[in-house]
Amino acid sequence: MKAILNDADAFKAVVAKVAPVVKNSASSIFRRFKFEAKDGEFTATATNGIDFMILTLPGRVIEDGVCFIEYDDLKKMTPKGFDIVIEADDSYINISSSGKSYKIANYHYSFPEIPEIEYDPMEFGYISTDILANLKPLSVMADAKATRTLMSAIRFDLTRQRLIALDGHRIGVWNLPSCGSRMVSFTTNLNTVDILKAAIDKDMDGNVSIFCDGKYVKFFYHDDTDFTYITKCVEGEYYDIDTIFDTVKRDYDYKFSVSSKELAEIAKEYKRGFKKDESVPMLIFGNDDAIMTAFDFGSFMTADKLETAKWEYHSTCSNFYKGVNPCFIADACVFLEEDIEFRSKDSGKTAMYLRSGEKEVLILPVNIISDGNALMGFAIEQINQA
Repeated sequence: MKAILNDADAFKAVVAKVAPVVKNSASSIFRRFKFEAKDGEFTATATNGIDFMILTLPGRVIEDGVCFIEYDDLKKMTPKGFDIVIEADDSYINISSSGKSYKIANYHYSFPEIPEIEYDPMEFGYISTDILANLKPLSVMADAKATRTLMSAIRFDLTRQRLIALDGHRIGVWNLPSCGSRMVSFTTNLNTVDILKAAIDKDMDGNVSIFCDGKYVKFFYHDDTDFTYITKCVEGEYYDIDTIFDTVKRDYDYKFSVSSKELAEIAKEYKRGFKKDESVPMLIFGNDDAIMTAFDFGSFMTADKLETAKWEYHSTCSNFYKGVNPCFIADACVFLEEDIEFRSKDSGKTAMYLRSGEKEVLILPVNIISDGNALMGFAIEQINQA
């Protein structure tokens, strides 16, 4: 085999784009990936047994063939300049560039077969590269350590034109523009988020085509540098989130807006004092005169007035309060980005609905016993003085 990569940047890109696929693989067979020159096309393929990434590399083929390189070896290589020559025979692989050369054993083995996806060519979806490269803030609302696999996954609900992540305490939804016709929905593991982010360059513009047969899904991008990403679907019927979302959207006692930047700064401060093994929440509370937050750091309590908060609707004149994990509020602010609309019931036990543009978040509160609660007492003092 002999092929020539355009330059050192293309070589580095290969390493970066396959890293999320192979770096956490326990088996050595999945830490090797395949370079193949065939029919004038030069490709690199990596897999961990669930995810398959096939990159079409910028360059030219001199002689057809295949070679296999360990990821741990490849990431240590730093070829220079233009025209990176990769040449292999039965025993060795030679990689040479301007003033820099490498020689490594060529290990032959049976590479896992890439799954064949059988689908109706009329049933496909598409999502923009900009959205797929920025799924991380949504994905943190799933729980990577959850025993229930659907809570450690991301839902591509393309029949309803939306993306979903949840962990049992919160739900994040990203409503999409048109993304295909008659497209089936599917669920993938969270690794999909990192793999797509690595595969999509900043200068990639356009849509990624999506095909699914119920067992596997394929993401395909075609331009100067193609990539094909195939992953196994997570099995199981996904949760029905519409009932709870529809109820909170329609049935609420108050609605106000606040700057995500202001709220994020407060939540990050409280987050530093929050301990997961203690149910000491961040308080969001207020009345017709002011909306505030409070937190108990243990040695002291603090309260912050939300200067950017604006009432849009409040059905009663009574105080309202919500106890919530500040980590959830901080994550929601990163995901929602712009000014956030809050909706909920006056009861401290009902879920909070947050929205900004096409993005929505539902957060379950931490139940607070108001009688004798020091933080609640402090909050009432502050709101009465506002």
